[in-house]
Amino acid sequence: MQRQICVFSVLAALCLGSPPLHAQQVFSFSDFSSTAGLQRNGSTGVANNGTSQVLRLTPASLDQVGSVWYATPLPLSKGFSTTFKFQISGTTSFNGDGFAFVIQNGGFCNGTSGAMAVAPTNVQLTAGCTISGEGGSIGYAGLTRSVAFEFDTFQNGSPGVPYGDLSNDELGIQSCGASANTPDHTSACNFGQVDLSQVSPAIQIADGNVHTATILYVPPTPGCEVECTKNLFITIDGQLVLSTFFDVGTLGLDPGDPAFVGFTAATGAAGGGNDNHDILSWIYNSAQTKTMGGPGTTTTFTFDTDTYKITGLDNAGGEQVTVDAFLTPASAFPTGPGTGLPGFTNETCVPYGDYSAALHVDTCVEFQVECQVSAVDTTPCNFDYELATGYDLPGDLPAIGGPDFLVAHGVNCPLTSNTLGIMSIFEDYEVSIKDPTTVGKSRGPSCFVATYRPSAAPITTGVGFVGWESPVVNNAVNQIKAGSTRPLSFFFYNSDGSPNVNLAYCNTPSTTPGLCADTGLAGSPATPWINIFPVGIACQGGAPLNTGTETSISTTGGSGFQNNGNGAYQANWKTLKNWAGSCANVRVTYSTGGAANVVLFPTNFGFQFN
Repeated sequence: MQRQICVFSVLAALCLGSPPLHAQQVFSFSDFSSTAGLQRNGSTGVANNGTSQVLRLTPASLDQVGSVWYATPLPLSKGFSTTFKFQISGTTSFNGDGFAFVIQNGGFCNGTSGAMAVAPTNVQLTAGCTISGEGGSIGYAGLTRSVAFEFDTFQNGSPGVPYGDLSNDELGIQSCGASANTPDHTSACNFGQVDLSQVSPAIQIADGNVHTATILYVPPTPGCEVECTKNLFITIDGQLVLSTFFDVGTLGLDPGDPAFVGFTAATGAAGGGNDNHDILSWIYNSAQTKTMGGPGTTTTFTFDTDTYKITGLDNAGGEQVTVDAFLTPASAFPTGPGTGLPGFTNETCVPYGDYSAALHVDTCVEFQVECQVSAVDTTPCNFDYELATGYDLPGDLPAIGGPDFLVAHGVNCPLTSNTLGIMSIFEDYEVSIKDPTTVGKSRGPSCFVATYRPSAAPITTGVGFVGWESPVVNNAVNQIKAGSTRPLSFFFYNSDGSPNVNLAYCNTPSTTPGLCADTGLAGSPATPWINIFPVGIACQGGAPLNTGTETSISTTGGSGFQNNGNGAYQANWKTLKNWAGSCANVRVTYSTGGAANVVLFPTNFGFQFN
């Protein structure tokens, strides 16, 4: 697969609070052939569902209570997103009772806590521990310092009557803060519930099919009023089904808000329902906050194998930038007339290869980006910066056409067909052995997503400068006679992959990124240009040699930079005799009409002078 990068420039005015900073925490299980890092308790084990190894929270039998936790507590205060695939099947009577995704740093009345926390079954109850985890308790009732996102498959009570379930196909959010949690929706611990059979289209979570759920938490921010009213979002199969306000600070966690994340589940007692409650895959991302350097300094965020890079252009330095990755199934992304993103109905999101492989379905990434002036000053940032996102395409999508990069300001991800104010900030895109690129300007807090037009011709040639042509070899040391003039031939491509026929040579790249200081090019970032400059490097002993460049090459014309037509160019490189015995590489700085790219070619080898 080829590495892709999208780059764009952004005018940041982002809204963010200032809770403590934490290191990145990301984990991914594409299946559960290995459960390293997980702690399983009670009835939870690993099973084969006929296709892969899954986490079976409970088997389809009665009196089962199970839990599984990521064994290391994770930071929550800066936000998080998690995506998991689940399947509820195999009942021997009727469906019951469900499972929950749970965040906690507390314990049950039986003394179990943290990564070992598991609710007692009916037979394990004592005079001092009277709350069972079976049945409608869904394995989390009685758990202190917790919030549970329950996927409930048996209706206990009815609206207004304990437990207040809406149906046997329900999603609910329950938290009693630091106190023992309860699945009773008629209590003050109810932060929202929805009858999934009544959403459009309806979702049946216990139909035996595989479903995908994503939970996104954006920390509440003082000063963000309307747009921050709802900061917790749950989607199932790409459909936003429940959103509400919640603050993890109410859980009474330790300073810094670390907590265990995982799942609980339960089946009924005698005469009750049962199911196999299976988790097929699981990805978790903590929002990452980093401190920016001064102008020109790049800060890199990494989510799985994907990168999100921010380079300030006129900032002061010391700004705190927070980035979170929100996963969206490509098939569920809003696209098409009447259902697509307003103004961009012919576009769909770009799936990222790593998450697509982990979840076994093409999966896109939407980035939530926020910024504050410093670690102690929550004033929103206001400066120009450049963003770049790098990724691999999935195997079933070798190339894309019509690339774009969209943003919506003042809203949280995910973007929907009802999101207003979506705009394109696309300027450039590259696909090659280097990172591809997209450039634009915007204002935040913002939700960004890379998109493309499926109807457009795929870009396969690369964009901009993609490497030297023969006789230079890009994966070996190229031998050159010191003092000779050696032509360097290359092709240059526009952002749509077509040959660029009007490339200019820039003698002096400007200190302003993306601009050339030459007369006629200065202040004109729309004109494509290139600069080629030798850089001394250490010679690599034992590296493969290419002697082809020792052969004399006839050149076209006598100028130092030549346009040979149809996107083909040639730079005549005059070497010096006193370079004999040394090695150099060639630094290529170029712009396709937006921000400049700087690369060394051949990347790891260069040229040796004899």
